[in-house]
Amino acid sequence: MTALAFVVMSGVVLTIVVTIGSLLLSTVLGLVWAMMRVSGIRVLSLLSASLINVIRGIPIIVLLFYLYFVMPDLGVTLSALQAAILGLGIAYS
Repeated sequence: MTALAFVVMSGVVLTIVVTIGSLLLSTVLGLVWAMMRVSGIRVLSLLSASLINVIRGIPIIVLLFYLYFVMPDLGVTLSALQAAILGLGIAYS
């Protein structure tokens, strides 16, 4: 296998890992937001609606940059893979 094929296959594997991870996270978070929204408890419903509006208003690239570059300044260091899964999971929830 050539070096180029190895790099491409590594990228394919990493893309699949990020896709599956963010899919699982976004499904769980989306379910939580939806359950809060329809819970009948006004505070939870308003919190969920506000959270959804804030998340939808942030561009995905800004969220990803914030998680990877700003969070270490706040004491939370994430790897690129963790930041990608977390960022995409939150954005698509």
